[in-house]
Amino acid sequence: MITVNGKKFTWNNKQENVIEFCKRNDIIIPTLCYLKECNNITKCGYCLVKINGNKKLACGTVVNDGDVIITDDEEIRAFHKLRVEQLLEKHDFKCGTCMRRTSCEFLKLIIANKPQIKKPYVADKALLNDTSTAIVIDNNKCIKCQRCVTTCSVLTTTKSIVLGTEKNGDKVTTLIKPNTSLKNSICLDKTNCLLCGQCVNNCPTGALTEKSHIEIVQKAIKNKHAIVAIAPAVRTALGEEFGLKLGTDVTGKIYAALRKIGFKKVFDISFAADITIMEEATELLHRLHLPIKNNAFGITANNSGDSTMPMFTSCCPAWNRLANNFYPNLKPCLSTTKTPQQIFGAIARNYYLQTITDKKIKKEDLFVVSIMPCIAKKYEASLDKSIDAVLTTRELATLIRMHNIDFKNLEDEAVDTPIGDYSGAGVIFGTAGGVMEAAIRTAKCLVEGTNKAAKITYTPVPDYPGVKTTDVLIGKVKLHAAIVSGAANVFKFLNSDLMKKFQFIEIMACNGGCINGGGQPIINKNLAINDNYKSERSAVLHKQDVKAKIQMSHNNPSAINLYKNMKIIPGDKKAHKLFHH
Repeated sequence: MITVNGKKFTWNNKQENVIEFCKRNDIIIPTLCYLKECNNITKCGYCLVKINGNKKLACGTVVNDGDVIITDDEEIRAFHKLRVEQLLEKHDFKCGTCMRRTSCEFLKLIIANKPQIKKPYVADKALLNDTSTAIVIDNNKCIKCQRCVTTCSVLTTTKSIVLGTEKNGDKVTTLIKPNTSLKNSICLDKTNCLLCGQCVNNCPTGALTEKSHIEIVQKAIKNKHAIVAIAPAVRTALGEEFGLKLGTDVTGKIYAALRKIGFKKVFDISFAADITIMEEATELLHRLHLPIKNNAFGITANNSGDSTMPMFTSCCPAWNRLANNFYPNLKPCLSTTKTPQQIFGAIARNYYLQTITDKKIKKEDLFVVSIMPCIAKKYEASLDKSIDAVLTTRELATLIRMHNIDFKNLEDEAVDTPIGDYSGAGVIFGTAGGVMEAAIRTAKCLVEGTNKAAKITYTPVPDYPGVKTTDVLIGKVKLHAAIVSGAANVFKFLNSDLMKKFQFIEIMACNGGCINGGGQPIINKNLAINDNYKSERSAVLHKQDVKAKIQMSHNNPSAINLYKNMKIIPGDKKAHKLFHH
């Protein structure tokens, strides 16, 4: 038996630290550094407890049968207050302007401990690095927890963020390059950083944040013809920012909120995902040299095209950076199809202006905004230029609050048509395996002349976390396909012989795909909430897919009309000019 604060609990003979044992029994031990998935422990020194009368850090101590644990008494509370005061001496305590003010773990401990500060911290501009297009590092708010460092070394394995010492008292800062002054630190965009933003999601303060586009979006709404589209995964998580439970579908509320904010048109990236599938599925069939039967798009077989295998999906900008930085030899294997965000940009600047609007809108007056669960999409937009601004799910929540919109009580509204119409295949892009499944559905139908969505079942691969495989018969070809999510898992997969077994591979840099993207609402993983937040978010997309009247991209009437009105065919020269790299 284990005794915690006078209560008896059964010990399960499991190697488990005090934090995890207590959490499992609904007792929360506050901490600022602990991350189970990265084994980041004993850095912040806050989680002091007493075990059998001895003071120990809960995150670094394994429970044993017979332990008597005290997590809260007068001495422990006094220590917590002192520790917060010590951290505040080196922390820029300006919560009103901080992007993390609603989700800051440190702020919660400050409020709980009521610390007394003798000498307020004075911010140093030299400790702010905002040179990246995607991520801002403000060492004035760093509390030396090292979550970002272990996230970067364990979850992505790129080790782009390391710990270094800046001679500013005994301030230890998060540097991009070790053993150098911040004045000479490298822009994240120029390192091997994936810009996935998982370090941002794991930071307990505002030391790491996304590069905000809120101000330029606000200005554009007032002065330009601003249109917007939301990515599939945004609808799975935005409600969390407003107190709604995990897994709440807020699609209709988002459309309503965006109109109240002032956007001229509200669209959905899922429509662009359907176009992505038309191009990517066609590309796959051309590489496989498979004949295509009659279809609404007029696609024909192309036996003279590229046959490089395996073919990788290219929808994830962090994966694209990983491939370019670490595996340039794989470049011919990546699909040439643009991402849904880029395709939406192309649609907005061509189809929207030429066909949908009254043509009185000048090109220079059009301002295109995407709402993304991903921070790396900001970097992608800086390269592509078809998207003027990218807001993360968190930034959208901030914008909604700025406009004093009562999000929870909004009536659902419909998306604008036709480039807001989407299939079930388009919406499952937001979860790992969704792109693969959407492409296979369409590819199989185009080859076999059928019109029924194939059921795809995935099998996990032992000893390869984050990797699942499937075999699907397309015509006479047995397609061996794999999905991989989580950057560390991607490296392991690509460095193995396993990769050689597959013809089609979907890769997502974030574990679970976009539903767990770096721009999503931050989950405090040390609280006793639903640990299955990824599956809860993913379920929203799968439910929309099941309920959708149209489940396959090639059956989307609005997608068919786009190709007809623009007089292009998936995979032809004009399509490549608009929708491919």
